[in-house]
Amino acid sequence: MNNENHQASHGKALTATIIVIVLILVGGFTYQLGRRHALGGNNAASTSQQTTMKRVGILQYVSHPALNQIHKGVVDELKKKDSSTARTSRSSTRTDRPTRASSPR
Repeated sequence: MNNENHQASHGKALTATIIVIVLILVGGFTYQLGRRHALGGNNAASTSQQTTMKRVGILQYVSHPALNQIHKGVVDELKKKDSSTARTSRSSTRTDRPTRASSPR
């Protein structure tokens, strides 16, 4: 009889745990939907009007043909994704005097 009570209490604890997890998930989902709605929704019209420039930094401390090809490939793919807002600039420790002065030799 004691074993049956023990199993029943484990079943109740498991059920309570599942209920708490479901409530947390539903609450988080509801919060995100409300937040998205408050920020103006997620429709295509509002997204197309908001064009923001995103910056991507690539740190390359040494020059090597394989690393240079990786850099070129990343830049080319980013330009393919969004050629209208893609701009690139590149600086090197060899040509950038403040960086060159602080870099190890």
